[in-house]
Amino acid sequence: MKNKVKGSGKGLFIADDNLNKLIEEVRSSLQILLKSGYEEPALGEIQKYSTRYEKILLDNIVYKVNYRMSSFGHSAYLINCILNDLIVSASDKLSVKLY
Repeated sequence: MKNKVKGSGKGLFIADDNLNKLIEEVRSSLQILLKSGYEEPALGEIQKYSTRYEKILLDNIVYKVNYRMSSFGHSAYLINCILNDLIVSASDKLSVKLY
């Protein structure tokens, strides 16, 4: 992938043909992260601090991560946001510019 990405001084452009490969790499990274360190939060914790949690849907499984107070949850949430943006770009047949 690294050799197929065109760089410029202001970012990287990823063409449509390499975008699907990038999506699979990001999805795989998120799967590995969630499988290695995800722990289901207690229901009371979710109810008490509901604004700290976000849901991540991956492979028909809903993960509830604390994206505000946990570095694990923050990383998983960030990767999921990147993945969703890439999927939208791929569905719109757009090139992606990464900064």
